[in-house]
Amino acid sequence: MIMPNMDPKKCPMPVQDPDVRNKNFKEVALGYTYEMAVNEAKRCLNCKNKPCVSGCPVNIDIPAFIAKVADEDMEGAYAVLSASSALPAVCGRVCPQENQCEGKCVRGIKTESVGIGRLERFVADWHREHSTEKPAMPVPNGHRVAVIGSGPSGLTAAGDLAKLGYKVTVYEALHTAGGVLVYGIPEFRLPKDIVRQEIDGLKELGVEPTELAGVLITHEHSDHISGLTTLTKQLRLPVYASPGTGRQLCYRIAFLEELLRPVAPGEGFSVGGLAIESFPTSHDAAESVGYALSAGGRKAAVVTDLGYVTGAVLRGIRGADLLVAEANHDVEWVQSGPYPYHLKARILGDRGHLSNEAGAELAWTAVEGGARTVVLAHLSHENNTPARAHEVVRGVLERRGAAVGRDVALEVAPRSEKSRRYTV
Repeated sequence: MIMPNMDPKKCPMPVQDPDVRNKNFKEVALGYTYEMAVNEAKRCLNCKNKPCVSGCPVNIDIPAFIAKVADEDMEGAYAVLSASSALPAVCGRVCPQENQCEGKCVRGIKTESVGIGRLERFVADWHREHSTEKPAMPVPNGHRVAVIGSGPSGLTAAGDLAKLGYKVTVYEALHTAGGVLVYGIPEFRLPKDIVRQEIDGLKELGVEPTELAGVLITHEHSDHISGLTTLTKQLRLPVYASPGTGRQLCYRIAFLEELLRPVAPGEGFSVGGLAIESFPTSHDAAESVGYALSAGGRKAAVVTDLGYVTGAVLRGIRGADLLVAEANHDVEWVQSGPYPYHLKARILGDRGHLSNEAGAELAWTAVEGGARTVVLAHLSHENNTPARAHEVVRGVLERRGAAVGRDVALEVAPRSEKSRRYTV
């Protein structure tokens, strides 16, 4: 049994000399040596109730990892840390330990608490410098997850999900993954190289920055392209759009010309193994289109933002197994609502949007042609509700002889969050 080190003070952290650090931007704190870490770890009393764990936001088994350090089993210590923390080298540097784990440390009642953060940093750095083993790849569970934002919370979520077998894709608005870790904390406090290496460790678990092969744009209205600038800036993805839509996009987004792939309506092309065909739609935009995507003998069609259903739309959705169809508004709600006359006329016109009834007719055409899943989309916040859209479309389908739930799955896409994943 290792006897506790009863030194009342924690081992001091080596730092750059003031006359040296005032001439550079390197990390001020230099970290424990091996001997310092082992000696500090022996100050832990290995309390039965583990109060320090209750102060840790991710519930690291702190006494267990410290005991490994005291036993000079640094890889074992890292295994304990990494089971609960996706970013131990970061947390060991910038977590407010004094108010969290160290604030609960029993040693801190009468003396100084154990240097938990310093030990976490040492273990993570030791592992990075000495370990040559790749982390074991989790067994895939067949599910995919997108994480929006690569700050500390996004990266932590991505790491935890990857360990559970999820295929994780992380999206970031800025140039470099890391969020506040990169853009909000100075180099002398948290070196950017440390953040990069932690992110590289997540990639080894199967967390991918992105796996997108391209972006399909139906038209240039702001509610359909609001994220395009960020997406293309970060990922440099090819953007597919009709020539008319492409010109409008280039007016609005700098340097998009080099990424733009103009495709005339009716022209076939392929992206990431999908065969894609666009078809013209009637909307108050430069050259709006819908898309049909096919692979493996299955087909999905996406048709929103159209004033009425044209023959080109009907040909485009023909043979679709899944249809995403617009059910934008209830006509009576628009007519009696607070919108000004010109806006009501636009919505109800032949270059506006499909009503619930018109969307139902489009859905029935697809179901009659073999579609087994219909997703209602692009619902107005003011002139429709998911319940109303579902009620109207369901009524039309069942009057025509298609039983919802038996013959066809009918769902409404969420208006304010991402929808579930559909299998075609």
